[in-house]
Amino acid sequence: MLADSFNGTALDTKRWVIYDSPQVKLMPRSSANVAVSAGALRLTGWIDSAGRDVSGGVASRINLQYGRWEARVRAERGSGYSAVVLLWPQSEKWPTDGEIDVVEVPDPERQVGGNFLHLGSDNRQIENKVHADFTQWHTVGVEWLPNRITYYLDGKVVWTVTRPTSSGERNMIPSKPMHMTLQHDRGCFQLIPCRNAQTPPTVSMYVDWIKIYRAPSTML
Repeated sequence: MLADSFNGTALDTKRWVIYDSPQVKLMPRSSANVAVSAGALRLTGWIDSAGRDVSGGVASRINLQYGRWEARVRAERGSGYSAVVLLWPQSEKWPTDGEIDVVEVPDPERQVGGNFLHLGSDNRQIENKVHADFTQWHTVGVEWLPNRITYYLDGKVVWTVTRPTSSGERNMIPSKPMHMTLQHDRGCFQLIPCRNAQTPPTVSMYVDWIKIYRAPSTML
């Protein structure tokens, strides 16, 4: 098991890669928007000194083929950003090798989130809605096995996707190694609304801890 409680005053870059691409048009992120304090990782969205609407994100250096990933997270209210915990393919071949979204919370009030699953060159996507007050701490998790993906909220199963037994059904279970990413995605893109007059100057996503477990051989 790998665990990180985000103690100290800086992110452990031996464990994490910090995104730093504030100049891109979609999902701009800066290392300046990533901080560790009071036992939590903080990813913040704001308008920077260059007038750019940017946010923050980090990626684990641990890639696994099957396992369990958990994170304890919360997000501040504010249109324009989405708190996201997901698994991304080590190959960087997206969407062909898939994407497992443990949770995305684009709702400005943080009362509705979603679990998503992508797979295939045509970016086939399926989803499940999750209702919770994500301004408060919640533990989100996913267990990924060869024939099943199970999503959790506070230890309770909220969605299960299984490998089809019929050749006529499309498989949605990825099979290539992935790593956890923690992202506070900027809006005006896909499901995420734009900033508006009611959005605070800064909007943050907090991560209290993460845990990563390798799947035991008896489950493979």
